[in-house]
Amino acid sequence: MMRLFTILAFTFVYLILPANSFAIENDHIIKLLEEEKRLSLKNLWPGFKPQEIPLALFDGKNTYLVGHNNPPAEFKEFPGTSGLMVMKGRHKAVVANSSNDIGNTKCATLMLDLFKDRSFTDAAAVILHEKFHVHQATAFKKWGINEAVGFTYPMQDIQQNLLFKMESEALSNALEAKDIADTAAWSSYFLKLRAKRFKLVGEEQGGYDRAVEAIEGTAFYVERKSKGILDSTKSLKSNYKATDVRRRAYATGAALAAI
Repeated sequence: MMRLFTILAFTFVYLILPANSFAIENDHIIKLLEEEKRLSLKNLWPGFKPQEIPLALFDGKNTYLVGHNNPPAEFKEFPGTSGLMVMKGRHKAVVANSSNDIGNTKCATLMLDLFKDRSFTDAAAVILHEKFHVHQATAFKKWGINEAVGFTYPMQDIQQNLLFKMESEALSNALEAKDIADTAAWSSYFLKLRAKRFKLVGEEQGGYDRAVEAIEGTAFYVERKSKGILDSTKSLKSNYKATDVRRRAYATGAALAAI
């Protein structure tokens, strides 16, 4: 009933506002925020409080700002809402599904046009992924990825790619194990294979793997967990190309978080 009242209120405001005022033309933003709130109620990660992290959304026409304590002057409060601000056009800080500073406050950002063929749940889960990056910036300040190292990775080395496939298989088996002893055994084997591969690729390159796993892998875990996906074996078993070093670390990072 409350949601219906909110939608009707938006429609009424849209009809009475002058032409240069902001108005939500449909309830897609409200639906998305409701879904994000629903998913965020799950225990996704210790200390992670998604509803306390500001969010900026661009829907192709307007930029919406939610949960910001000191919104910039270009944002106006939408009548009949609490905490929802809006401005015409795309705010310069919203350029990707990422995070950025708006009004001296770190915000998660989302480009809604990238989700035209996906569900509200998918988009809401990506919001939580990006909000988790904001959380990481304060909770894990020492974490970081040196992207330059990725360009020095021996991607085409046959042995390191074979070892990665073996690592992935061991990690999958650890996730699928029926008891703790088997999980521990497969995890131990995974670590032995990893140590061998890291010795081959180099210390900096191994550190790059770990950094991507720590930052992107855990965010990917939060994204998937919010949707109720706890099985990471499918993404581990994907047929990654030799150049997919960064992308495959999302999968191994999420799997390690699950274990």
